[in-house]
Amino acid sequence: MSQIKIYALDETIELHRDNLSKAIHQALVKELKYPEEKRFQRFIPLESKNFIYPADRSASYIIIEISMFDGRTK
Repeated sequence: MSQIKIYALDETIELHRDNLSKAIHQALVKELKYPEEKRFQRFIPLESKNFIYPADRSASYIIIEISMFDGRTK
């Protein structure tokens, strides 16, 4: 089981939310054999004053955090 957090500037999330969501979920389904219907993602939009990142990154900088843990038993 996993929980996904995606941090980025608000504008970046608005622009890329659907594609990011699909790509992340497809990777989990393909590589970790997650059920297609199981999707848990949190998009966390940040104001520029609250998102400090390296100067060599663009305003499209995104952080994807994947927390994985044992799932429930059947």
